Amino acid sequence: MNIFRSKFFVFGALMLIGVFGFGFAKSYVRNYNVNKEISSLESAQAKLEHEGSQLSALLKKIQSTAYAEEQAREEFGLRRPGEKTAVIQRQVSPEEGEKVQENKKLSNPQLWWNRFFASSKQKFDDK
Repeated sequence: MNIFRSKFFVFGALMLIGVFGFGFAKSYVRNYNVNKEISSLESAQAKLEHEGSQLSALLKKIQSTAYAEEQAREEFGLRRPGEKTAVIQRQVSPEEGEKVQENKKLSNPQLWWNRFFASSKQKFDDK
């Protein structure tokens, strides 16, 4: 009897192929998942490096004297010694001025009522 034609040999060979195939498939899936995780971590690293470079640029800008001077002028209304400031006011048309005066005469609940329930043409026109 030939050993290669035996049912036990065929069964054993199929079992070995199955065990090795299962191990190979398991290893392949694990390798795929690891590569996928590495890829996502590399993209996260690139994103964090980009954010870090942006924050470094922002820090450099904030630490500059020009930025400090700009903030002092805009936020606190400061100026350098010897500088003069000019305030430019917007001209209010007479119609806008009348509407503002009329709105000041209305009570707060009436203003809210007009805000929600008056038509767009009637808003703030009632006394």
